[in-house]
Amino acid sequence: MHSPSNKELLERRWNEIYGSGLQLNLYPYEQVIRFLNRHFPDPIQRSSTSVLDVGCGAGNNLWFAARHGFQCTGIDIGEAAIAFARERFRQEDLSGEFVLGSFAQLPFCDASFDAVLDRCAITAATPEVGEQAIAEIYRCLKPGGVFMFNTLASDQRTEKTGHAYGVGTLYDEAAIRTLFPGHQWQILSWHKMQTISMLDPSYIASQWLLEAQRI
Repeated sequence: MHSPSNKELLERRWNEIYGSGLQLNLYPYEQVIRFLNRHFPDPIQRSSTSVLDVGCGAGNNLWFAARHGFQCTGIDIGEAAIAFARERFRQEDLSGEFVLGSFAQLPFCDASFDAVLDRCAITAATPEVGEQAIAEIYRCLKPGGVFMFNTLASDQRTEKTGHAYGVGTLYDEAAIRTLFPGHQWQILSWHKMQTISMLDPSYIASQWLLEAQRI
């Protein structure tokens, strides 16, 4: 009997989530808006700036990027999410490419993108897949390109986030330093975000937000 791989389990889980209408977010995360505006403030240059969103989901972050002139590409393993993103872009006459696939095997040429976004997608995978994803992102970034890595921290309480959403890896500082060696990456900023739940004040969500530049 065939035992499903971690990749197959992850695909199955996220197809169930997206297929049931969950996590089809419409609007961008604040961190993404700040990242793009800080690194690409000139509206004229954005038309030649390529952005990849790994684990793009419903394309909510790229929806913002496309409306502000960026060249947009998203990749996700969820068929329903990719279909949703494509249809939303079509209805709003926005330009963007959405690819069904894994961020651990990016189907793009070397040095293809000026910026890459990860808004808590890689954290849903195993450490091994996460390491592969970072290596692929490095390969696909142009020299000098920038990467926003947003992931759950090791002091995150997983019983609150729920494994149904695919929490695969909680990163501590040592693990992140291993992912971003100094001969490949320059870390531009790195801090921990902690927020208190309005529904449960005893619960503090903990995430890392790191910005790095490919050397």
